[in-house]
Amino acid sequence: MLDYSALAYVYFPGGYGTLDELFTVLTLIQTGKADPRIPVILIGREYWEPLLAWIKEYHVKRFSTIGADDLEIIHVTDDLHAAVRIVRKACDQLEPADK
Repeated sequence: MLDYSALAYVYFPGGYGTLDELFTVLTLIQTGKADPRIPVILIGREYWEPLLAWIKEYHVKRFSTIGADDLEIIHVTDDLHAAVRIVRKACDQLEPADK
């Protein structure tokens, strides 16, 4: 239920629980069950980029189980100010009734 009230999904490096929550949210967005305007932000390039490279190589290129456009949901940054800008921009784009 918390996923449906979020204005952004921000993930820091973590374990299985973090990955489970991340993939749950990505799946909800990918399947149209969650609002694609709500940004998914991954903080920490060193941690997240190897996982994203694996997804791109195996799921997008080799097996076509994920569309390349599905990766556009994700923003990766080391800059907390950039993350805040992404969240603010997304909030500005939401309809007032949606907030």
